[in-house]
Amino acid sequence: MALRITNSTVFRAQEIVLAYPKLSAWDAVHIALMEAERVNRILAFDCGFDAYPGIHRVPAVGE
Repeated sequence: MALRITNSTVFRAQEIVLAYPKLSAWDAVHIALMEAERVNRILAFDCGFDAYPGIHRVPAVGE
């Protein structure tokens, strides 16, 4: 399933990155897409996701 980055996704990502400046713009886009799709878990090495409430990062193997 492919997810589309829409204008609303970009605007939500902007809100997220302004509220959580330690997140990268791409992390904010991922979170905005996750919120839109009601996904709350992500498999990632990037511990920046740990700071965002409601998102549970599943640590990658070897981390």
